[in-house]
Amino acid sequence: MASLSTLISAYLADAGNTRSRDEVRALRGTLAHVIAADLSLRDAEAVRGRDVDAFVRDLLEAGVAPDRAAEVVHGLRSVYAHGVERGLIAASPLVGFAPTRTAPPSPTTAVLAFSERVAHGLERMILLAFALTLVALVVVIA
Repeated sequence: MASLSTLISAYLADAGNTRSRDEVRALRGTLAHVIAADLSLRDAEAVRGRDVDAFVRDLLEAGVAPDRAAEVVHGLRSVYAHGVERGLIAASPLVGFAPTRTAPPSPTTAVLAFSERVAHGLERMILLAFALTLVALVVVIA
Protein backbone atom coordinates (compact mmCIF):
# COMPACT_ATOMS: atom_id res chain seq x y z
CA MET A 1 0.00 0.00 0.00
CA ALA A 2 0.99 3.61 -0.46
CA SER A 3 2.26 5.86 2.31
CA LEU A 4 0.33 8.92 3.33
CA SER A 5 2.98 11.16 1.74
CA THR A 6 2.47 9.32 -1.59
CA LEU A 7 -1.27 9.84 -1.28
CA ILE A 8 -0.70 13.55 -0.60
CA SER A 9 1.61 13.80 -3.61
CA ALA A 10 -1.02 12.21 -5.86
CA TYR A 11 -3.66 14.58 -4.50
CA LEU A 12 -1.50 17.65 -5.08
CA ALA A 13 -0.61 16.47 -8.61
CA ASP A 14 -4.29 16.10 -9.49
CA ALA A 15 -5.12 19.39 -7.76
CA GLY A 16 -2.60 21.11 -10.04
CA ASN A 17 -4.78 20.15 -13.00
CA THR A 18 -8.05 21.43 -11.57
CA ARG A 19 -7.13 24.31 -9.25
CA SER A 20 -5.28 27.59 -9.54
CA ARG A 21 -1.62 27.94 -8.59
CA ASP A 22 -2.55 29.90 -5.48
CA GLU A 23 -4.97 27.21 -4.32
CA VAL A 24 -2.36 24.49 -4.86
CA ARG A 25 0.22 26.57 -3.01
CA ALA A 26 -2.21 26.96 -0.09
CA LEU A 27 -2.87 23.21 -0.09
CA ARG A 28 0.87 22.50 -0.05
CA GLY A 29 1.30 24.87 2.86
CA THR A 30 -1.52 23.25 4.79
CA LEU A 31 -0.32 19.71 4.12
CA ALA A 32 3.32 20.57 4.84
CA HIS A 33 2.65 19.88 8.53
CA VAL A 34 1.57 16.34 7.65
CA ILE A 35 4.47 15.70 5.28
CA ALA A 36 6.96 16.86 7.92
CA ALA A 37 5.45 14.52 10.53
CA ASP A 38 6.10 10.82 11.09
CA LEU A 39 2.46 10.26 10.18
CA SER A 40 3.33 10.73 6.49
CA LEU A 41 5.62 7.71 6.52
CA ARG A 42 2.86 5.35 7.57
CA ASP A 43 0.71 3.35 5.22
CA ALA A 44 -2.28 5.54 4.34
CA GLU A 45 -4.75 2.78 5.16
CA ALA A 46 -3.07 2.05 8.51
CA VAL A 47 -3.69 5.59 9.79
CA ARG A 48 -6.56 5.73 12.26
CA GLY A 49 -8.57 8.56 13.76
CA ARG A 50 -6.64 8.30 17.03
CA ASP A 51 -3.39 8.78 15.06
CA VAL A 52 -4.74 11.95 13.50
CA ASP A 53 -6.01 13.10 16.89
CA ALA A 54 -2.55 12.57 18.42
CA PHE A 55 -1.02 14.43 15.46
CA VAL A 56 -3.39 17.38 15.98
CA ARG A 57 -2.58 17.45 19.71
CA ASP A 58 1.13 17.48 18.83
CA LEU A 59 0.54 20.40 16.48
CA LEU A 60 -1.33 22.34 19.17
CA GLU A 61 1.35 21.60 21.77
CA ALA A 62 3.98 22.81 19.29
CA GLY A 63 2.21 26.17 19.14
CA VAL A 64 0.25 25.80 15.92
CA ALA A 65 -2.93 27.88 16.07
CA PRO A 66 -6.15 25.87 16.51
CA ASP A 67 -7.56 27.29 13.27
CA ARG A 68 -4.44 26.17 11.40
CA ALA A 69 -4.69 22.68 12.92
CA ALA A 70 -8.33 22.55 11.76
CA GLU A 71 -7.16 23.50 8.25
CA VAL A 72 -4.68 20.62 8.33
CA VAL A 73 -7.46 18.19 9.27
CA HIS A 74 -9.61 19.62 6.46
CA GLY A 75 -6.70 19.12 4.05
CA LEU A 76 -6.31 15.52 5.20
CA ARG A 77 -10.02 14.97 4.66
CA SER A 78 -9.60 16.15 1.08
CA VAL A 79 -6.57 13.90 0.56
CA TYR A 80 -8.42 10.84 1.84
CA ALA A 81 -11.56 11.69 -0.13
CA HIS A 82 -9.41 11.94 -3.26
CA GLY A 83 -7.76 8.60 -2.46
CA VAL A 84 -11.11 6.87 -1.99
CA GLU A 85 -12.49 8.47 -5.16
CA ARG A 86 -9.50 7.27 -7.19
CA GLY A 87 -9.57 3.80 -5.64
CA LEU A 88 -6.14 4.23 -4.03
CA ILE A 89 -7.51 3.40 -0.57
CA ALA A 90 -10.66 1.67 0.65
CA ALA A 91 -11.82 4.11 3.33
CA SER A 92 -10.94 7.30 5.14
CA PRO A 93 -10.05 7.26 8.84
CA LEU A 94 -11.48 10.77 9.09
CA VAL A 95 -15.13 9.85 8.59
CA GLY A 96 -16.86 11.23 11.66
CA PHE A 97 -13.55 12.47 13.07
CA ALA A 98 -13.60 15.54 15.29
CA PRO A 99 -10.29 16.43 16.93
CA THR A 100 -10.38 16.78 20.68
CA ARG A 101 -10.07 20.37 21.70
CA THR A 102 -8.54 21.56 24.88
CA ALA A 103 -10.47 24.79 25.07
CA PRO A 104 -10.08 26.90 28.17
CA PRO A 105 -12.98 26.63 30.58
CA SER A 106 -15.82 29.08 30.25
CA PRO A 107 -16.29 31.60 33.08
CA THR A 108 -19.30 29.65 34.31
CA THR A 109 -17.32 26.41 34.44
CA ALA A 110 -14.44 28.17 36.21
CA VAL A 111 -16.76 29.64 38.86
CA LEU A 112 -18.44 26.26 39.40
CA ALA A 113 -15.07 24.54 39.79
CA PHE A 114 -13.93 27.21 42.25
CA SER A 115 -17.18 26.89 44.22
CA GLU A 116 -16.74 23.14 44.39
CA ARG A 117 -13.20 23.54 45.77
CA VAL A 118 -14.48 26.03 48.37
CA ALA A 119 -17.29 23.66 49.39
CA HIS A 120 -14.83 20.78 49.82
CA GLY A 121 -12.55 23.02 51.90
CA LEU A 122 -15.44 24.08 54.14
CA GLU A 123 -16.50 20.48 54.52
CA ARG A 124 -13.00 19.54 55.72
CA MET A 125 -12.91 22.46 58.14
CA ILE A 126 -16.29 21.47 59.62
CA LEU A 127 -15.14 17.88 60.04
CA LEU A 128 -11.91 19.06 61.69
CA ALA A 129 -13.87 21.34 64.05
CA PHE A 130 -16.20 18.44 64.91
CA ALA A 131 -13.24 16.15 65.60
CA LEU A 132 -11.57 18.79 67.81
CA THR A 133 -14.84 19.35 69.70
CA LEU A 134 -15.18 15.61 70.24
CA VAL A 135 -11.59 15.37 71.56
CA ALA A 136 -12.23 18.34 73.86
CA LEU A 137 -15.40 16.70 75.24
CA VAL A 138 -13.54 13.46 75.87
CA VAL A 139 -10.79 15.35 77.70
CA VAL A 140 -13.29 17.34 79.83
CA ILE A 141 -15.32 14.23 80.72
CA ALA A 142 -12.25 12.15 81.59
